[in-house]
Amino acid sequence: MTEAASIFKVLSDDTRLRVLNVLLTTEASLCVCEITDALQVPQYQASKHLFLLRSMGLVTAERSGTWVYYSLSKDRGSNRRLFEFLRGYLSDESFAADREGILQRLRRRKGGKCVIGFAPVNRSRKAVSARPIGERANSI
Repeated sequence: MTEAASIFKVLSDDTRLRVLNVLLTTEASLCVCEITDALQVPQYQASKHLFLLRSMGLVTAERSGTWVYYSLSKDRGSNRRLFEFLRGYLSDESFAADREGILQRLRRRKGGKCVIGFAPVNRSRKAVSARPIGERANSI
């Protein structure tokens, strides 16, 4: 399989497109908990997709203490062209909630860094997302 075919195979998943969408929206380095919260997916799912994107050279990871920050890998010319295409393609309404989610989550940063983290996913329900530490579910 050619490199181009492998990249497009990786891009054939909605969640990976959503991850790239939030990275394209901010063009900043994002920690996995910020991505998890913005997309409302479990941490293990976000990490799995980030691993695949990283293995294809589309994102890079940088550790800062206990946090790992992911960003777009723009050092290859082919990536820059792909990101320009994706920016236009992912601008439709179906990705708008993710863009708004990451912008809201970034407002919680202190000194430009994530300081909240995330709580473990509640496994007792099927469709549960991670909540930032310090936020409690409404109890009724």
